Amino acid sequence: MPFDAHQARRELRRAIPILRQHGLRQSAKFCAEQLIGLNGDGSGPITSQPPPAPSRAQQTLALLERGEPSDAFLLAGTFFDLGEYARAAVALTEASDRGAPLPAAAPHEDAAPRDVFLWAYALYLAGEKRKEETVAETRDASAKSRVGNPYAAGLRDVLVARRRRGQLQGLGAYALGVVLKELARGRAPLPTPLGPGLDDDGAEKVEEEDDARDARAALAEATETFPWNWSAWLDLAAVDAKDAPTASLPMDEDQAARQAAIDDGGALSHDDGPAGASEDLVRACARAHNDIERQRCEAALATLRRCHGCSQSAWVLAAEALAHYARRDFDQARDCFEALRERDPFRLDDLDVYSNVLYVQEARAELSRLAHAATRCEKYRPETCCVVGNYYSLKAQHERAVLYFRRALRLDRTCLSAWTLMGHEYIEMKNTAAAIEAYRRAVDVNGRDYRAWYGLGQTYEILNMYFYALYYYRKAAVLRPRDARMWIAIAQCYEKLNRDDDAIKGYERAAQHDDQEGHALLKLARLHRGRASHDEAFACYAHYARLHNDTDAADLGDATAEALLYLATAHKKSERYDEAQQCLGRLLDYPGPEKLEAQAMLREI
Repeated sequence: MPFDAHQARRELRRAIPILRQHGLRQSAKFCAEQLIGLNGDGSGPITSQPPPAPSRAQQTLALLERGEPSDAFLLAGTFFDLGEYARAAVALTEASDRGAPLPAAAPHEDAAPRDVFLWAYALYLAGEKRKEETVAETRDASAKSRVGNPYAAGLRDVLVARRRRGQLQGLGAYALGVVLKELARGRAPLPTPLGPGLDDDGAEKVEEEDDARDARAALAEATETFPWNWSAWLDLAAVDAKDAPTASLPMDEDQAARQAAIDDGGALSHDDGPAGASEDLVRACARAHNDIERQRCEAALATLRRCHGCSQSAWVLAAEALAHYARRDFDQARDCFEALRERDPFRLDDLDVYSNVLYVQEARAELSRLAHAATRCEKYRPETCCVVGNYYSLKAQHERAVLYFRRALRLDRTCLSAWTLMGHEYIEMKNTAAAIEAYRRAVDVNGRDYRAWYGLGQTYEILNMYFYALYYYRKAAVLRPRDARMWIAIAQCYEKLNRDDDAIKGYERAAQHDDQEGHALLKLARLHRGRASHDEAFACYAHYARLHNDTDAADLGDATAEALLYLATAHKKSERYDEAQQCLGRLLDYPGPEKLEAQAMLREI
């Protein structure tokens, strides 16, 4: 049956107050955007079947609506809204004895699910607050990365014990998931070319993998029991294994078949979307988000096209813009961002990505207007600071750009764009040590950000440390296997290490993956020419010349002139004089020395 927008609206209206009550404001905002964006006619490509019995999510929704909140919960909620997290936890139970691992005693066994969740989530955020204060007071960069949440271990013990007794209901699985995610993050070292940095017996690695696996299981359960909790989907995508070929988001058999169809390049019809109402709309959005994170842009766009039939929310349009940006279709990404800005000019989410698009297109006037608009809207937001930093970077004022990226990081230490863009600025300023530190922090925030891995490779290549550069370029290539730039960078390192066979393999891989400018072909041609493999060099030069066949003679680059002269020489040796004259004729208006060689060769012919 068609997607039921009226049922979805009812479910979202029930879920939003619960999310706000539990302090999950970002999830409530996401659901409210979906609610506003729902099509009112009840039609759409996402189809649903009437469930024979209430789903697990519906049962959790009913459980959290049951009963009135206690007076202590209402008081704790006010403290939570004011950012007094430890006080909120104590208001729900009582203060612990001095020396206890947690400042607030554990809830009673018969405590309501909402009380248990708010107690745990408030203590988790109190620990995050303590962690940020410690980081701000620590000067050693390596010591900053080792600072963890002081309450995470104690919370894990309490929540795991309640889960074993069957007393972790409602949103409790999400509280356990974020705690385990924090513990796994605190133990995870940054990979380096010299090894993972573990102790001899590997005990730390085992504990890290156990916490990551348990966090993944808990967050997957949280998305199943209450799929409207958007934060659970984001955390599940973040904690998923970095090198996994596919996402670990839960899928039923129909969803798996549809995903396999996308993987195989098959076209999905608009009649076979995920079953259900608001639950499956949120699941489709989560699938699109995860695909964008993993650079599976075509799959993400296919999912978003299905969502368009039932939801015109700002999130769906922003996700479409991000997907186009990830596949380097900057014109489409810019159109989506402009449509989003026209609909909601005060929306600052993902504005840093929009500024990246304008930066790449060198649209200085548009970037200036965007920076002024963002500053007028909210000056001290990380996204605003990144937009302004990009503007100054485009004007080659790199010191001022770094100043704004640092301001963004003071506002949000996990701002991925700020770390990556600041690394780019340090490269422009020839400060390689600072660039390496910035890129490493970006990788620590999100290990699936290929730009940071690629930036590390570039930095070590500048330092002539080619084995290090190869390590990081390979990391980037794993994340972007169809990006020619990754393979060209790998091949260049092999070439500098005099490993020509490996360099040729890298350039050939790059040529297979949309090398529009032909950089890999030119490098291949030169390598084959140096090895006296003239047939292979001729084929590469010919392909390169065809790519630039529409270029005016006066605008020929040095590389194109080099290719044409080589081809003309080869044609002349083979007595193919007509083809030689065609190549030489294009060189007559070229201002370089190749013009004189072409004139001399034409006289000989």
